[in-house]
Amino acid sequence: MPALGNDYQNAKPMDDFTPIPVGDYKAVITESEIKPTKAGDGQYLNLRVEIIEGEFQGRIIFVILNLWNPNPKAVEIANRELATIVAAVNKPGAQNSEELHNIPMTVKVGIQPGQGEYGPSNRIKNYLPYAAPTPAQAAPVTIVTKPAPAVAGSATPPVNPATGLPYKPWENWPGK
Repeated sequence: MPALGNDYQNAKPMDDFTPIPVGDYKAVITESEIKPTKAGDGQYLNLRVEIIEGEFQGRIIFVILNLWNPNPKAVEIANRELATIVAAVNKPGAQNSEELHNIPMTVKVGIQPGQGEYGPSNRIKNYLPYAAPTPAQAAPVTIVTKPAPAVAGSATPPVNPATGLPYKPWENWPGK
């Protein structure tokens, strides 16, 4: 029987690559690097975007910006996406991708269908400035109370569960 050793006990578990649900998430760019295209005819900027709050904190979405590519449409799309990122992190005139690192922004995440041997994955659809919610923007608290039971022969109508309002005098209500 082969021995397992103890190295695995300090290892980080494998990353989960199942897509996170569509939605808005607070995120930061944690890494960026220029890589050659698979065809070898250009380069792209690879960004590592990490969700930093909520249930999916720590999840990573990779963004590929084809900034140096023989296809002018790919370059145009990449430049528009980069301009949106720069605006979201409020770094106009940034000259280096590292200037975009670790600045909170809101990303709108979608799901891209699987292709070939690859399953579905997340894709960032938009980048927006992050604005922490103020107490005034917090969701209002709604307190739901159970209505008092109707007393037989009572003239006070009980609450209609379908509308949440008291029954009208002309409506039939329980105990009337």
